[in-house]
Amino acid sequence: MVPRPKEVKPLNNFSLQVLFDNGETKIYNMSKLIEAPFYRNLPY
Repeated sequence: MVPRPKEVKPLNNFSLQVLFDNGETKIYNMSKLIEAPFYRNLPY
């Protein structure tokens, strides 16, 4: 079974802390994605 996100917290420098339903926590650096055309219109 694939773990599903249960909680997401924004961190500094465009990072996200994600808690999954299996208890695992991971931090994702989103700084490269924020430059993608899809995200350019988001205010930050």
